[in-house]
Amino acid sequence: TWGRGKGGGDKAAPKRSVLDASNVFVSGDRFNDVRGIEQLAAQDGSMAGDYFRRKGFYHKMIWNFDQNVQRLYGVPPRNLATGMTALLAGGYAAYYGKTFPDAWVKPLYRQAEKLMTDNPRVQSARLRDKPVMYQLMVGVGMELQLVQLELQKNPNPAMQRRLREAGAQVLRTVFDAEPDQVQFSSSGLRVK
Repeated sequence: TWGRGKGGGDKAAPKRSVLDASNVFVSGDRFNDVRGIEQLAAQDGSMAGDYFRRKGFYHKMIWNFDQNVQRLYGVPPRNLATGMTALLAGGYAAYYGKTFPDAWVKPLYRQAEKLMTDNPRVQSARLRDKPVMYQLMVGVGMELQLVQLELQKNPNPAMQRRLREAGAQVLRTVFDAEPDQVQFSSSGLRVK
């Protein structure tokens, strides 16, 4: 039975982090809850095509992110602080027109983890809403980064302006500050 140790005594189940969004998986390669992915697919984004194609795109992108983020950056998958890190890295890439440095990921994650763990809104968020929050943050952040990479290969000044504004909007929304006031570094971030 759940919670029974070797000695037959009761053991408490491990405490779940308030940042855990792991109920997004059933098994194999499918998400259990795809509400965040559906919201992303329903938006008019930079990707042309129908809803189902966009839904498949976001599903695959977020799934691949989850499969690789721990190995590449040492941060946990299906974690709200990881999602926030992806969102902020995307905002940075879009606003500044360059890739977010790999060495900055873990310090930014640690900062997000501390701030989000202590945030009453995150603490009181319903468990069933955390996968949605996670999918939205990862989906937006990764899409911004992918569009920026594409623009590095195939420059388009009009699209770069729109992408820069999208990055600015992410940073303004998260920090309630102008993007130029948000400074990222290998120590994390600082808002002037």
